[in-house]
Amino acid sequence: MKREVVAAALFLVLILLSLWNMRRIDKLTNEMTRLLESSEASAESGELDDALGYAEKALEVWLSAEGHTHIFIRHSEIDGTSDAFYELLSAIKDGDALSPAYGKLLYHIDSISGMEHVSIGSIL
Repeated sequence: MKREVVAAALFLVLILLSLWNMRRIDKLTNEMTRLLESSEASAESGELDDALGYAEKALEVWLSAEGHTHIFIRHSEIDGTSDAFYELLSAIKDGDALSPAYGKLLYHIDSISGMEHVSIGSIL
């Protein structure tokens, strides 16, 4: 009986940890997406300094979450997202190919959010 209680308690802890992780990832990805959408809107209206500022703020948010992301997210996703951030910053500074750079970064952020949510496919 004691083993069953310990197993049930461990299972409950894992479920709560998963829910906490999903909430934390949602908050992180929503904040970065909001900042990147503001950056893209500024870039589209020709305000590249503002676009750069919003993109840099989104990068700061991403880098400040390193303690969490480096534990719960695969390193290949972390590397791909970080690379996409720096490619976007470079594109903004050069003023070229902005739409694909935004699209790539937002795709990576959306992928992270999707991978961290529990679904029937991820359970089976």
